[in-house]
Amino acid sequence: MHRFKNKEGKRIIAYVGDERNGILAAKAMVERGYDNTYLLTGGIEKFIEDYPSLIIGNNIPELVNQEPARGQQPPASRRR
Repeated sequence: MHRFKNKEGKRIIAYVGDERNGILAAKAMVERGYDNTYLLTGGIEKFIEDYPSLIIGNNIPELVNQEPARGQQPPASRRR
């Protein structure tokens, strides 16, 4: 991360499953002089939910709280 510290056009995004821990991590970075640090509110799961078109790849975390669209099956891991 040091090579991105305060670099023009670069952002360091903190994301943690528990947002309280994310706040602590982002705050610690800013206290150490990383002025280009941001916290991804809601974590990566919320980002995936809100911006699915920006996700590339096959290893996308499964959204635990996401309900399937009408007429679709839930993921196999959530079927009862």
